[in-house]
Amino acid sequence: MRQLYLAIASAALCAIAPQAFAQAPVIESGGVQNTASNIALASIAPQVLITIKGRNLATSTAEARGYPLPTKLGGATVTFTGANGTLFAPLIYASPTQIDAQAPSGITGAGITVSTAAGSSAPYAIPLVTGTYPYPVGPLGIFSQDTSGCGQAVAYNVHQDGSVSLNTPQNSLDPLKDAGLTIYLTGLGSLDFTDRQAGIPWTYKSSDNLVSWLMSSVTFGAPGLTATAADLTLAYLGPAPGKVGVDQANALGQWQAWPQGCKVPLSLSLLNPETSEDLLNTGPPVFAWFNSTQLVDVSIQPGGGVCADPPNGGLGILTWQTTLVSDATGSSSSAAVTAQFIQSDGLGFATPGPQATFVPPSGNIPATPIGPPGNGAGTEYTAVFGPYYVPPPACNASLPNTLDAGTITVTGSWPFGSVALQPSTQNGRLAYSAALAPGTLQGGAYRVMGQGGGEVGAFSANANIPAPITAIATYNGSGNQELQGGMQLKSPCPQYVYAGLCADAGYSFSWTGGDDRSMVTIQFIVGNSFQAVPWTSAGAGEIFIPPAYGTYPSFCEVAGFCTLLPEGNVEIIITQTPNQAPSEPFSAPGLGWGGEATWNYVWDFRGLTN
Repeated sequence: MRQLYLAIASAALCAIAPQAFAQAPVIESGGVQNTASNIALASIAPQVLITIKGRNLATSTAEARGYPLPTKLGGATVTFTGANGTLFAPLIYASPTQIDAQAPSGITGAGITVSTAAGSSAPYAIPLVTGTYPYPVGPLGIFSQDTSGCGQAVAYNVHQDGSVSLNTPQNSLDPLKDAGLTIYLTGLGSLDFTDRQAGIPWTYKSSDNLVSWLMSSVTFGAPGLTATAADLTLAYLGPAPGKVGVDQANALGQWQAWPQGCKVPLSLSLLNPETSEDLLNTGPPVFAWFNSTQLVDVSIQPGGGVCADPPNGGLGILTWQTTLVSDATGSSSSAAVTAQFIQSDGLGFATPGPQATFVPPSGNIPATPIGPPGNGAGTEYTAVFGPYYVPPPACNASLPNTLDAGTITVTGSWPFGSVALQPSTQNGRLAYSAALAPGTLQGGAYRVMGQGGGEVGAFSANANIPAPITAIATYNGSGNQELQGGMQLKSPCPQYVYAGLCADAGYSFSWTGGDDRSMVTIQFIVGNSFQAVPWTSAGAGEIFIPPAYGTYPSFCEVAGFCTLLPEGNVEIIITQTPNQAPSEPFSAPGLGWGGEATWNYVWDFRGLTN
């Protein structure tokens, strides 16, 4: 395998404040980050690359020269808590405001400490990443060429003759001739790479390829949004040969419907498909965790060379949004209609919302779970179980440009006339929106009229939006109870006898209304550390979350135990979104990819306990 050179540089500092001598190091809040993405870490894995930001971190500025990497640099050391005592981290770069390091093997989390001759920082508490064997993976990040974590990715065009070249707007990937892309990232960790040593470049070993163990893909577009382009399947995923703490993904193979442009959004997703293996082989597919990198860009142009954004490549998305938040003190709700038009090859865009939502992986695999009558029996769903995960936000540099569509008005199924969507610009991105009275959006026929602007022509779009589901309830052991914020849920592990077997009851949620045009997703979040996320057709009317994963059901009469979902503070977020994309399509001059009307109904129940 060709070993590609990758220089991991620290972000350039515009100015360095005078060093405060004889002061102990201070790690700032959120100051332990993934080196590639520059996003603060909520958990950490061994041998990933991290960046520490703060004050008085080192007494001088220095870069490591040669291998193995030193554990003292610029007068600073970084230590981790290990099972058998203190562990010193290999250091790549050190300055008074930033240290780039590799997490050592054998860490147990708990605390990261930076020390100099002036003293030591307070331990920075960060847990070790958790996950289900065989591959616990930490937060992932793709390297960017300017080291900001945004914009152009550190990705190489792989040519048919095996040679490679850095992907840039002047040297685009040729989708007609090139074999694919090689992408560099960090975050896979070392829990299953026994031959990977901290501070020492890794030597290629074919058995370290994770592709056969993980469901993985490179996605063009923003994952979980309404419009995405083709995916690439990985041929290799594992440590990068000749690098320290750097991972490599080879996304190879020609395919149809390539996106085109100078900054095509790209992310890498991993899913651990740990299927359930109960005695009857009837459990649902259990995905132990889902992980995605931040959004970065690559350049793609038929024929390669200098890229060009496709003409008339715009996409429009109209969104009907309602949000209800409920906790022990009461509830509040909001409603809005928003519109955004982007210059893109049908890739989607990130829209800020009241809550970060879980991104279900594509390629849902339906299954029929076991459950007692009225408690989820017979409903089809797919589920993800594992550490709580919120996709990292995309920076503006990795998002498509927005377009001007002029004056926009909406009329429809509400007791008043037309509503004007007001334009607003935030961080250079243009969007249109109108706040509505709570309870206004109840589904029905709507019409959106655009008078046309500088980049999008006049249009008229008709949409028939389904009504929100209603009467959301949970099974409390004897019957359904209306779901409310602050309520006490039943224990996750009362046991019942069903079909002659003793099984664990888990949680059941039901609702009325809904049809096959919508998908209902339930995030069952425990203590911001664990989540179970099943999703199904809104027409199913109910969904079941088993308390056990890995064994399903637990057969308590035989095994004498119940594999519990964690207990503690619970938040339940229920979303109703289109079951397919594009939903309710429309056309307009300047929108080569057309547009779609979509809906996003959110119920956020907080302060629950189980």
